[in-house]
Amino acid sequence: MLAEIFPKLHDLLYPLSGNGYQFWSGIGSDFGQVTLITGLFIGSYKFKKSHECHVETPNNCHRFGRPVPGTGHVACRKHHPHAAEKGSGITAEDILQHHTDSGA
Repeated sequence: MLAEIFPKLHDLLYPLSGNGYQFWSGIGSDFGQVTLITGLFIGSYKFKKSHECHVETPNNCHRFGRPVPGTGHVACRKHHPHAAEKGSGITAEDILQHHTDSGA
């Protein structure tokens, strides 16, 4: 039964004839589509995380930010070096301190 559904390995190596063509034109084409869609999801997630504000508030700040000169941090408009919000982890004051220490 499975031999009828799935072609033999050597048939898959010849996609222009017989069972290989049927496989790659049918369900085999879904492998490429799944790969592309998965890559888009992972890429968009990594892009979002790398451009998200680094200030750690109780719920974390999920706004898009821009780099703070002289630091490796990214801050949104609310938490850029002149903000006065306190929280655990990296705070706006920490980013302001790194900014002033760098002389930028």
